[in-house]
Amino acid sequence: MTSYAVLPARAAQPRFFWARGLSFNQAPKALGPVPVVFPGVNLLPALDAVEELPTLRSVDDVRLEALGSPPQALSVAAPPSLPVYIRRNTMMTLQANMDHVRFQSRLLAPLQRLMSGNFVLRYQEIVGTEPFSVLVLASSPSWFPSLFSRTTQKSFTNLALDGAADWALFKRDALQVYAGPSLEISMRRVPARISRRFSKHLKLRLREPTGLYRWYRPGYTFVHGRGALGLVGNGMVYSASVAEGELIAVSRAHLLGISVNGPHDLENCIVAHKNPVKMENVVLVPPPQAASLNTWRDVWTQLKYYYWRLFDLLRKFRGRSMQQAIGNQDFVKVVGPRTILLQSGVPQESFERKFDLPRLTPASHVQIVPEKLVENKPADYLNVVTIEPGKAPKIESTDDFKDGLRHKN
Repeated sequence: MTSYAVLPARAAQPRFFWARGLSFNQAPKALGPVPVVFPGVNLLPALDAVEELPTLRSVDDVRLEALGSPPQALSVAAPPSLPVYIRRNTMMTLQANMDHVRFQSRLLAPLQRLMSGNFVLRYQEIVGTEPFSVLVLASSPSWFPSLFSRTTQKSFTNLALDGAADWALFKRDALQVYAGPSLEISMRRVPARISRRFSKHLKLRLREPTGLYRWYRPGYTFVHGRGALGLVGNGMVYSASVAEGELIAVSRAHLLGISVNGPHDLENCIVAHKNPVKMENVVLVPPPQAASLNTWRDVWTQLKYYYWRLFDLLRKFRGRSMQQAIGNQDFVKVVGPRTILLQSGVPQESFERKFDLPRLTPASHVQIVPEKLVENKPADYLNVVTIEPGKAPKIESTDDFKDGLRHKN
């Protein structure tokens, strides 16, 4: 069967240059032999430049093409006998002979991912005896698609791994498509602190924290081998190349991935960025060395020591609180040579409800009785004055003079 492809215009890729040679390139950008192609524009007025699937042809290796601007779809062309793994419920079309294609559900390292706080487990394996082409969406449905839908804009980027460098992915749902005969994907634990060698390289006395570790998500996805990846990021995805000796500060929430040399190289390239808050007119007294409490003077000295410890704890808490308020605690510094992927969108996904809220209407069995107004009628105030010899006058209120006369009789 012969198919025709309508090729849209080549999208311009903006470049931004720093004074020190650090450049940012708009993704998708192929980091290896796998090409990332934005097809050209169809000039036929009847078709109105509508994008079509690439032509199905015989290929020797998997090919990825990002479609759209921003690229919200990914075309995957796979050769025979090469399995392609796609995240479930994201495949839009399949161009192939259905009798020669096999589907199978796969769980990607379920125990490791659950223990690492990553709940994206289900992928669909597609393998055929003939070449086939798949169109994959960037957005995946929510857990309750009939009630909520995702509104976060996402885009694709492609990575080609030739074995020269590995990749560490920090976004839990970044891996949308992957394929390769020798591609290995596993979960690794995020290092809490940098290595001693990296600490000496930065001329630090102690092993500083990496700034990547989170107790609720302590792992990251490690990709090794040869193959192709289709990654998804919130908003637009950009790639930045950090040269050797260069340093860049990146927001932790917008860091999508970074190139590494092995599973233990992450602690040799990233360190937490600290912006200490200066406190003036504060004198810290070193703790006294009290071996035993023999006299009241020793007790008083020990109390002053614990007071200083409490003051120091409050000082550290105040400094960290201000760093959280000004937003400097969530930055990490990346030391080159590295290639990093950044996402421009917010890390938190947005949802909208797909149902209407019920209106507040009165129940049919409840009878509403109007409140009766009580009218104030004018009334007479009658007082009976009794005067007796040798006594003070006595005043009594009554509703009827007859009651007062009967009482006197």
